Amino acid sequence: GDTATLFEDRAVWNDPSRWTHSRVAQLRIDRETLKWLLYCCDRNSEWHLYQEVKATNSIEDLLAEIDRDPTRIFWG
Repeated sequence: GDTATLFEDRAVWNDPSRWTHSRVAQLRIDRETLKWLLYCCDRNSEWHLYQEVKATNSIEDLLAEIDRDPTRIFWG
């Protein structure tokens, strides 16, 4: 496909027997440039282009940006 969505699964803080499933980031390929773009998800489950990194041919660059999370938008 032309998208990949990353999720975070973790136990609910006050009930470890229940788990949450949250959207973290989405990688999308721009069909015109064939470069990958990074999107972040807001609290209303809407996707927004993450403007702190340019489109790239390397998914690894985008995964590294998500891991670094300099704006704290992905991992809070």
